[in-house]
Amino acid sequence: MPFSIVIGISVGIRHDDYRMRIDRSGTSENKEIEGLTALANAVRHDAKNQLDSRASRIGADGVILSSAERSTIEAVRVGVNHYDHVAELTLFGDAIAGFADGRDERMTATGVIPMTLGLAQKQ
Repeated sequence: MPFSIVIGISVGIRHDDYRMRIDRSGTSENKEIEGLTALANAVRHDAKNQLDSRASRIGADGVILSSAERSTIEAVRVGVNHYDHVAELTLFGDAIAGFADGRDERMTATGVIPMTLGLAQKQ
């Protein structure tokens, strides 16, 4: 049962290094910019850890991710041909708790019934 809203927010900054400038230059082919991928992955990992940590502190059994604000990466000019890249991500989730009825049964994936099943039978 959901009992609280939890949030995970992360902001990361990475300065252009030589490799990123080469990857971003007009002469390089259309390819992944590894520095930006590493920045995005670090911010995503940190936001998820914060979400999980906040859920644990309030005694939740788990978290259901409600929504994720779009991850953004913005280049900020800090000097001549020098940029910092700022990444931001916000995750929202519902902290959930289970009920104990004295039995020690574990829920499995086969125990999940689609909500549409009951609607189809009534028609």
